[in-house]
Amino acid sequence: MRRSLAVVVLLVVLNACGGQSVPTGSPTSPPESASPSSPSPSASPVSPASPTTSPSATASPIVLPPGVPASYAPDDEPGDVPVAALIPKTADVTGTEFPRFPQGTGIVVTYVRGSDPFAAEHGFVVWRRYGHSPHWRATFGFRDPASAGVLGIQVMLGEATGDDLPDALTFESVGGTGNCGGWRLVQLGLALDEQVEPLNSCDAQVEFSTDPVGLLLTESVFKPGDAHCCPSKYRVSQLEWDGEAFAVTSRETHKVT
Repeated sequence: MRRSLAVVVLLVVLNACGGQSVPTGSPTSPPESASPSSPSPSASPVSPASPTTSPSATASPIVLPPGVPASYAPDDEPGDVPVAALIPKTADVTGTEFPRFPQGTGIVVTYVRGSDPFAAEHGFVVWRRYGHSPHWRATFGFRDPASAGVLGIQVMLGEATGDDLPDALTFESVGGTGNCGGWRLVQLGLALDEQVEPLNSCDAQVEFSTDPVGLLLTESVFKPGDAHCCPSKYRVSQLEWDGEAFAVTSRETHKVT
């Protein structure tokens, strides 16, 4: 079970999709008047207007989905940034979220490209604010090509790794009677994503947990003769981050009453 739930870093997926590589780095300080040295993470959010320093010139490049711009120059407030400028020109916005970092508020955008609902490209992009132009820069992204059969990407914000930085739990739906799709946890501050459940998973639900901090995986358990609508049991697994992967720390099975 732990092997199936082990985290896989999926940034390399985007290389296969022909994405663009751009150097970037996480914002590392509060307002420009502050010292440029990196502060310790803090759980206390600050005003969305707080600018941040420019990324290091030696930062590792990231790979963005094809067509996603690397930056947006104006120093607009998060709610004033034209979201259409943060995604491919031929795509449509499907959702936005505003995660709060210790250094300010970011933007998470999901989009769709294509008119066929059963064969469209779907994408997810994280944007962070910096103290020098270009003030908004894409720091992470992934996409599901049209051939993946993804119907949409749902995003929930929370904290799952205990570092007091925001995370995004995404569900890439592929439909079906078992609410099939894939679950991944995106560590927004570190620009990393961890696969929790593969894309073909069915009859499963993942959500944030707060005590302990982590994720809860709920799965339907069927016995012979159970109708697909009505499993006899369900299994709840507590997942906690051990610094490298999500590990199962407890598991309970309950009868459906």
